[in-house]
Amino acid sequence: NFRLDKLQNYVFSHQCLVITYILQLVWMLILASLVVITFVFLVSWGLCNHVEVTDAHKQCIDFSHYDFMFPQGTRYEDLNLCSEGKIKQFCKDYVEQAAVMYLLATAACVLVIVSLVHYLICLSANYAYVKDNGKFRDLRELQYLQESELGTLPKDRF
Repeated sequence: NFRLDKLQNYVFSHQCLVITYILQLVWMLILASLVVITFVFLVSWGLCNHVEVTDAHKQCIDFSHYDFMFPQGTRYEDLNLCSEGKIKQFCKDYVEQAAVMYLLATAACVLVIVSLVHYLICLSANYAYVKDNGKFRDLRELQYLQESELGTLPKDRF
């Protein structure tokens, strides 16, 4: 019965370690994608904060420096936002809110990863305890058996 409990604890700890490790890798992939998305939104936010004045009445955001991010065949004229309504819609309604949300999501993802690392540390300690506890119990049983056998031998034998 003791051996079965020991084996169950050992297998359960091992399964939890594997599952948590896989979850850790998944969350790291999520973090990597969030970092890229957050970077793109922060660059866009920076563009919105430095709107260039191209003539006296017109403000434009020029995306021609980032043409590699747009589909092949995008016209150069489509890479400029010059209408005041489009700039407000892009900057205030879309980029600012999304950038803040992606920053918060990235921070939350980092918190989840740190928590999973802590959980992995605790699981590893538990795994080592379960593994070593069985060895210590076997050693104590061996010592008890040796002491009991020595106790039954006559003292004046030698």
